[in-house]
Amino acid sequence: MTGLKQHDVAEKLGKTRQAISDIERGKYQPGRELVKQMAELYGVAVEDFKQDYSQPGQLPPSLTESESLILNVWNRLDESGKVKLLATGQQLISQIEADESEETPGQAVSRAVLEGRKRRQKARKDVG
Repeated sequence: MTGLKQHDVAEKLGKTRQAISDIERGKYQPGRELVKQMAELYGVAVEDFKQDYSQPGQLPPSLTESESLILNVWNRLDESGKVKLLATGQQLISQIEADESEETPGQAVSRAVLEGRKRRQKARKDVG
């Protein structure tokens, strides 16, 4: 399961949003049962939680080839590049979703541009 926000994960696992944030930032190490629940929630192997995959070349074995490629690119980017990649990705997703709806191409582009600007501003605040 992907696309979950911290509060969604917290609710599904019976934890607080702050606890999930602390786990993501490495401030708190979850116990075996919580790791098992998290692996099930995200649809990954428990072993994926046992290694540090933050370095290039250290990728979970359960990733597809495309996912590995994306993570390798991500790991090579500086913070500015990551902000730009996220904004571009969100614009692409918006355009794909618009293609699947009845939105005109002009409406889709306008919406994607506005959403991209908002995300870039938010991402800059999050990174800074």
